[in-house]
Amino acid sequence: MPLSASSTPLFTLGVPNGIVGQPSAVAMDAAKNLYVLDRTAQSIFIFSQPVTATSMPATTLGPFPAFNNAVFLTLDQTGDIWVSSAGSSTIYEFAPPFTTGVPTPALTINATLPALNNQTGITFSLGRMFVANQVAGQVLVFNPPFANGMAAVATITSPGFPEGIGFDVKDQMYVSDFTSGKVYAFKPPFATGITPSFFISPPTVSGGTSGLASFISMDAAGNLYVPYEADGANGNLSVFAPPFSGASVPLFSIPGPGNPNGVVVGP
Repeated sequence: MPLSASSTPLFTLGVPNGIVGQPSAVAMDAAKNLYVLDRTAQSIFIFSQPVTATSMPATTLGPFPAFNNAVFLTLDQTGDIWVSSAGSSTIYEFAPPFTTGVPTPALTINATLPALNNQTGITFSLGRMFVANQVAGQVLVFNPPFANGMAAVATITSPGFPEGIGFDVKDQMYVSDFTSGKVYAFKPPFATGITPSFFISPPTVSGGTSGLASFISMDAAGNLYVPYEADGANGNLSVFAPPFSGASVPLFSIPGPGNPNGVVVGP
């Protein structure tokens, strides 16, 4: 069913589905299994297809006592889970297969150069890892192999508080700024000292300017999905179509229920 400004939820997953705390991020694998990070339960809930209003987690990872304000998770191309624990300035990697319990991380990253500082979004592009180093106002770029103590090959200054990171088919990078609601575009090659080529301004929705731009996503057609936690009402999900420029406006905006901070577009 195509999305539109009048779209409403087909169903909602919450406490009755075993999500007992505060969900902070979602991801989906190639088989369309749904991964939900719950930062207060310090757990990852994995729902197998088909996901319905009565689904319960097929697998629960955690609780992880080391998670501290774990705000984001993503999957890499091999199916590994990466979790951004902002409160401890630590990134965790977990390798499949996943079974219910508390697995030992395959990798724990808490010492980098520059240092992680309340990092939020993590994205992989062409084998590289991009990390929104929020409090430092940076995007850190790391080449594989990834290891604790690694140094960034580029440190890109991104205005405000960088939150989410996405890439288009031309390897152009988009970074959402949580403070201004703007989405900044950076052209490759990614090197220390580059500056944004333009930014996409937050739209006016429900009578107010959208703000608190959070974890963005892009679909196979190159459309950009931006969740705004604030506007004139309860936030919204705005969808922008390429080609992008400083004059881009949404194709449409879906009013939030409940201050959306993340979005995943299935394969």
